[in-house]
Amino acid sequence: SESIKDGAELSSNGKWVVFSETSDPNQAQKTDPSVWNVVLVDTENNKKWSIGSGVAPFFLDNNHLARFTKEGIVITSLMSMTDYKAVSDTKYDVDPRSITQSPDGQTVGWSDSKGQKMTIMRITDEGFVPVASFDGPILSFSLSNDVAYILKQNKGGGTDVVKYFPDGTQKKIHNFPSVLKINRIIL
Repeated sequence: SESIKDGAELSSNGKWVVFSETSDPNQAQKTDPSVWNVVLVDTENNKKWSIGSGVAPFFLDNNHLARFTKEGIVITSLMSMTDYKAVSDTKYDVDPRSITQSPDGQTVGWSDSKGQKMTIMRITDEGFVPVASFDGPILSFSLSNDVAYILKQNKGGGTDVVKYFPDGTQKKIHNFPSVLKINRIIL
C-alpha cells in the first residue's frame, strides 16, 4: 500500500523539507508516533534521510528540527544528524495540528489531543524549558513573542479570548457570542 504523508514543512532558508509518513492506513489520526517515520529531504539534490520515529516535525532554525515521539520531544542537529532528547514525557499526547511557534522562533506551544491542556516551552541551546501549562477546553491558541492568546469556550456557549502572560497571570480581553462560531485565532 502507499504511504500516508503528513505535516510537510520547509525550512526558512529553503534547503530542507521535513514530513512524517506511515504505511499503516489506520494511523491517519497520528495516535501512535512509533509507527510514523520522520523524513528529511535536501531540496538541492532530493537526497532523503530517515530521521527516526515521530510525528509533527518542525524546524527550530535552519540547522535543527524537533519531533514528537513516544519518549518525548527529540531534537535533531541537521549538521551532524545526531539526536538528543529535549523533553522527556512518556505520556505522548499532542495534537500535531496545534503546534505553534512564536514569530521569533524562541517559543513553541501545543495542545493535547482533546484540547484540554496547552503547553508552552521556550527553546534554548540546551533544548526546551517549560514556560507554562494551561487547562482547557482550548479551541485554538496563538503565540506572540511574549504572550499567548487562547480561545476558550465560555459557560454561555460563546468564545472568550484570553491573554496569558509569562508570569502565569491571565486577562480576558474579548468575548464573541456563540452565534459567530469563532473557533480559531491567528496572529
